[in-house]
Amino acid sequence: MSEYDLVCERCGNTATVEDAIVSWTRDAEMERDHALTHASCEPAGATERLPVSRLVAPQEFLLFVGRRIGVPVREPERLRTIVFAIAPFLLRPANGVEMNVLRAATFGKVFGVDPFKGSEAGSRSR
Repeated sequence: MSEYDLVCERCGNTATVEDAIVSWTRDAEMERDHALTHASCEPAGATERLPVSRLVAPQEFLLFVGRRIGVPVREPERLRTIVFAIAPFLLRPANGVEMNVLRAATFGKVFGVDPFKGSEAGSRSR
């Protein structure tokens, strides 16, 4: 098993980034039963889910982790294990999913250039 293997908690087989999900149950007081599984192995009682293909984008990962801060979690070690399992995919330079997210965000655009004027936004050309 390499550092880039995601292991389904239910069936024990490796999952791809595209097929894996993180699911959990949220009730009024806390979050519980965090699981990293194949989409087909999702626990029946889960009320929340996120595809790992979204979580490997840095901004989505930080949003996911940030939303867990300050929320009571019944089994924090399970959540920590999931975060550590996904983290290498963010640290790997230019992973495929991240590149697709970046391409979609910049398709047809050049940052800092006004598409109607063809000059840098904010510059005053006379």
